[in-house]
Amino acid sequence: MLGSLRAGIRRRHVVYFLFGLFLAASALLQYRIKVSEFGKRIPEGLSEGDPAPTFTLPDLDGARVALEEMRGKIVVLDFWATWCGPCRTQYTDLRSWWEKNQGRFPELVILCVNVREDLAPVRAHVERMRLPFPVLLDAKGEVAERYQVRALPTLYVVDPKGRIVKREIGYKRRRRSIS
Repeated sequence: MLGSLRAGIRRRHVVYFLFGLFLAASALLQYRIKVSEFGKRIPEGLSEGDPAPTFTLPDLDGARVALEEMRGKIVVLDFWATWCGPCRTQYTDLRSWWEKNQGRFPELVILCVNVREDLAPVRAHVERMRLPFPVLLDAKGEVAERYQVRALPTLYVVDPKGRIVKREIGYKRRRRSIS
């Protein structure tokens, strides 16, 4: 009986030790995510007024789409992934808004940039969600890195001159009317 009591105490100590190790590893990981190896904070996205990094990405049919081709238009870049619940809500809201207002904003282009996913699941998801916007595939996440995307969804608005005029990290419900 005394042996089983000691074994139970040892097991409890092992569980406490493993739990403490898990907490320490989690804290270290969070620190590494927030701070680069040089001790500087990792930027959380480009700022308003910065030039929008140019890129060329394939759409779902393999056609190459370049941001540079959109010069002279207002471009909304919506960085998202199929597994992201807030992303689904955001582009559902964007779709609803677009269906009601597309005639009012002929100079506006919305590009949904999928981050680090393969074509087949993205295509199936886009068809299921009935997205009316061009969907671009950033399979390696290189464009997301240039835009310093650290959370999904992340939305950038680029003016006709190629400057970032708005940045939103995470989902925020939009007003029903945009003027």
